[in-house]
Amino acid sequence: MRLLLGQLPQGGLTVRERLGDLIAPDWLGRISLDLAAEEDIDTLGTKLLSEPDDVIEDWLIVRLTVRSDRTSAQSLRLLGRYTRGAPQAPFVSSDIVGIALDVALVLTCTGGLYGLGRRADGEPSEEAVAHMRHAMVDWGFGRCLSPAPGTEVGP
Repeated sequence: MRLLLGQLPQGGLTVRERLGDLIAPDWLGRISLDLAAEEDIDTLGTKLLSEPDDVIEDWLIVRLTVRSDRTSAQSLRLLGRYTRGAPQAPFVSSDIVGIALDVALVLTCTGGLYGLGRRADGEPSEEAVAHMRHAMVDWGFGRCLSPAPGTEVGP
């Protein structure tokens, strides 16, 4: 029987892809992608005052960590949905360089200033995870990813 990744043999039920499932098992020692801890977010706390470029709803902060034999680097990214320019479109930011939760603002390394709407509970939506997958490919991490759900796997 040939299965599509993400399907179960009984009844063809699909399994929801989660953020942690994006990284291929062979790469887990070198790359990790997970929700940022509150301590991670606190390290970027700063004062920000300005009008945001857009407001991001259902947002989460994601931590991307890349390790080599000699060093480790981590970045935090804002993941959610646009509300103004492209309503309801999925969104993932460049590296966050400042967060002011008291005024609900995030500043990225490219100069984007985003307002924070409603924070998501728990894991990101399937749409957000799929958007993160595309972003990872755009950032050059495509070969480090597990096959997408619906991709045929060999016998």
